Formats: sequence, structure tokens, C-alpha cells
Amino acid sequence: MNTLEKYYSKEELVENSIRKQLDNICNSSIFEKKKILCKFLRHVVDETLEGRENQIKGLTLGLEVFDKGEDFDPQYDSLVRINAGRLRRALRMYYKGSGKNDDIIIQIPKGAYVPVFKENDQKITEGTSKTRSGPFTGNISDKPHIAILPFKNNSGNPKFDYLSYGLVEELTIELTSYEDLIVYDCVPGSNSLYTHSDINAFIRERNIHYVLDGSVLQSGDHVSFLVKLTDVINENQVWGQRYNGNIDELDLIQILENIARDVAVNIGSQYGLILDDLSHRVSNSPPRTHEAYDAILKFYHYVAVVTPQSAASALQALNSTLDHDSSGLVHACLSIMHSDSYVFDQPIQEDSYELHGFLAERAAELGPHSFLINTVLTVKHFIYDERQKFFNQFEKSIRMGPTWGLNKGTLAFHLMCYGEWEKGINILENVIKYSYKYPSYFHAAILLYYYRQKKFNRALKESDKMNLPLNFWSPMLRAAVLAQLGRIEEARDNYSRLKQMKPDFEAKATYLISRFVKEEDLVSLVLDGLKRAGMIY
Repeated sequence: MNTLEKYYSKEELVENSIRKQLDNICNSSIFEKKKILCKFLRHVVDETLEGRENQIKGLTLGLEVFDKGEDFDPQYDSLVRINAGRLRRALRMYYKGSGKNDDIIIQIPKGAYVPVFKENDQKITEGTSKTRSGPFTGNISDKPHIAILPFKNNSGNPKFDYLSYGLVEELTIELTSYEDLIVYDCVPGSNSLYTHSDINAFIRERNIHYVLDGSVLQSGDHVSFLVKLTDVINENQVWGQRYNGNIDELDLIQILENIARDVAVNIGSQYGLILDDLSHRVSNSPPRTHEAYDAILKFYHYVAVVTPQSAASALQALNSTLDHDSSGLVHACLSIMHSDSYVFDQPIQEDSYELHGFLAERAAELGPHSFLINTVLTVKHFIYDERQKFFNQFEKSIRMGPTWGLNKGTLAFHLMCYGEWEKGINILENVIKYSYKYPSYFHAAILLYYYRQKKFNRALKESDKMNLPLNFWSPMLRAAVLAQLGRIEEARDNYSRLKQMKPDFEAKATYLISRFVKEEDLVSLVLDGLKRAGMIY
């Protein structure tokens, strides 16, 4: 028994640890400007520790946290629900940053306001690298740096500055969820102001490549947000977008959240503007000083533009980097290339199946807290048909990363192919909805969703959205769908194209389809369509 346990019960020790953790959170840089979120969090934690969790409801929170009047009705006023969402994201952001090694995790589960407390079983122990995981691990300066500057208030009324600060706060929360970026929030605190020269010095000192800023204009109930992304090194505007809407006090936060989410997906995701901009610049360039950085960007170029040339360039760069770089993300990217090689039967090496599994497991050892690496490990379990490991890893991975990031689309795609169609399609359709760009193979899973229900017209619409010119799955699925609709001539044309792309397809048909489709009945239904299209089987 240690000294503390002589004087405190285990329950008291746990409570003291939770209250200490609460102080750590509210004193962090993420929460220090978010007084209302701290008040929200302290209230629900205190009520729970005092045994009054059954009193934590939307109505009581509105009255006691947000000082609403007796006429407050949470069914019609979304104030509590919106701020609960903000609190969940801020907590997620805290535990990805300064709180990643804290002993206790405080969470507010979705759909509830009562907090849960658990030990942090993923904290980085002594002797382990404490560099934040991400595609450019090993040297944090390799990641693209982006600064979010104060948005100009063009309304002529200082009281509307809160719109500017509110949008920057939401953008910071959303963009920090993307592992590929280092994000700086340059909004001044209440006791200081940045001058133009201060901001320029800040940008130079931190090697910031991109700046996100803009303006806010409000007139009556109408508000307009101009958001633009600038490459400050090459002095050119990369992207700009104007968002317009009518607001009132109750839905303003939701409008800011929606804009921030759209902007973050546009510029921060794997197919977003920043990585797209950088990857195109290095796609045909020789290695530079940061070899791992260039290799990862060439890999992203391969993902965005799948050609034999982009594949060869990425594979060469990654293999070269692997000789002297032990970052988890280099292993993960190589694992993805070998998994593509195996499942699409276009071997870049004879042992791609084994290499994919080895590299995925090694990546997970080196970067256990990376969302991308956890996604790669989930896919590994899918390809190796490790069913229970897949579902366990899926649940772990889906809780990580941005709300509708593209890697969540990858997870949902494989979940659907493993038979969890309804859960998977809800995630996948939201990813597509909120993504600036996304891989068109996502539509293959949606096509199969309708095909298995024999809704062939709906499946055909999805086949129109699949732009996979070098992938035999595109003419294969289209041939099957058209044949089921009785459009035999068109089906045969597509099957002929499939045979040109994959001359040995008929000998491997069941084997190849089963690499993705885990339901025997669905495999049989696809084969039935292909037989109608002319397959000899």
C-alpha cells in the first residue's frame, strides 16, 4: 500500500485523478479561450462524480450552464446539442495533442451528455518516439504547415468580430484532425493583438507554406464568408470559396461548423488541395533533402492519378526511403501499394501478399496512433480474412481522425464488402457528400449494395460514376449490371473490354471477385450477370 492509499479510499483516489485531469483540460491552450465549453465540461463531470448523472439532461444544461430562462425548450433550441458537439471535437483535439500522454481520458459519448472516464491505454510510454504520427513522421517540419489568420470583419461593427473568431476556432478544430498538416491558430488572445509584421515574422520563423484567411460580411440576417487558401512561398492563391446564408442567434454555430467542415475536407484531406498541390510538384522530380517527404507525396500522386508511371515513381521512392527511414507512414504507404498489387492481380512483386501484411503490422508498431496506419491495418485484416480482428480494428479506427475523412470512406467500403451494408453505406455516402475529391472506387461498394438487392437500375447509375480506366473491376461490374437489365449487347461490349484488360479473368473469376466480396450469394449473383454477358464458366 502506498502512502496515499493510507489516507484515501480507491474511490477517492480515482475522483481526485479525474478532477486533476479536468483541470489539465481546462487549462490547456485548446480550452483556455473556450470558457463556455469548460463550464459545460466541469458541470457534467461534477454532476457525475456527485452521483447525479441522471439529472444531466438538455433542459438542466440549458438552465445551469447556458443561463437560459424557464421557457427554454431543448427540443426546439439546439444550443446544448451544438455545444456538446463542439465539446466532443475539442476533447478529441486535446487528446491528439497535449493530452495524448495523460493517464485519464474524459469523453462525452455521441448522443449523450453524461461523461465517461477511462485509462489512456494508447499513451506513448517512455522510450517511444513522441513525434506526432502522420505521413511525414520522423521530422515534423516535413509536414505542410498552415496558418489560420484572423478573418477580417467587413461589417463595420466590432461586435461581429465573434463571427471571425468563431470561424477560426472551428477551422482549427477541423483541420487539426488531419494528420498530414501542422496547423497554427493565429487569432490573438484577449490581451494581445498581432500586427501585420508580427504575423509575417511568425510565418517565416515556422516555415509556413500555406495561409488560410478571408473575411466576414454581415448585413441584417444575411452573412457572407469569403475563405481563401494562399501559397505564401510561391505567392499565389490556391483556392477560394464564398459561403452565403441567413442566420439567427440559434443556428449561427451550426453554420460555422458546416463551413469549417467543408473547408477542411476541401483543403486538408488526402485528396485535398494542399496535398494535391504538393504531390503534383514532386511527381516527376528527383529526390530532395527530405526524401521521405517526397516519397509520401509521390505516393499521394499515385493514389490520385493511378497510372503505371505514377505507381513506378511512388514505388521506387518509397523503397529507396525505406532503406534508411523507419517511419510508420512509409511502411503504411508501401503496404497500400502491395495490397493494390494483390487484390487487383497486378503484381509489382511476386510476394506482394506477404509484404502487404508485414508492412501493415510493422507500420502499426511504429505509428500506433496514426489514423492512416490504423486504416491500413484494418484493410490488412480484411485482405487476410481475419474477420474478428477486422471488426475490432474497424471500431478502433473509425473513432479516430476527422468526421468524414477519406480514410473513413476506405473503412466503410471494406465494412460493406464484409456484409455490414447499412452501417457502411451511411458512413460512405456522408464521406462522398462532404469530400472535395474522393476515389471513384467508393461507388463500387454502393453499386454492390444495390446489385445485391437486385435494384439494377440504381446500380447502373453508380457504375456511371466509376472512373477506373485501368481497373478491370469497372467493366466487370458494368457488364454484370447491364446483363441483369437485359441490355446484352452493351454488357458484351463491357465484358469484351474486361477480357482485353484481364485475359485470364475467366480462370480466376470467383477467386478475384472474392478478394473483395465476402458474401457467397453476392459472388454468385455477380457471376450470374457475367455469364449472361458472355463469360464461359
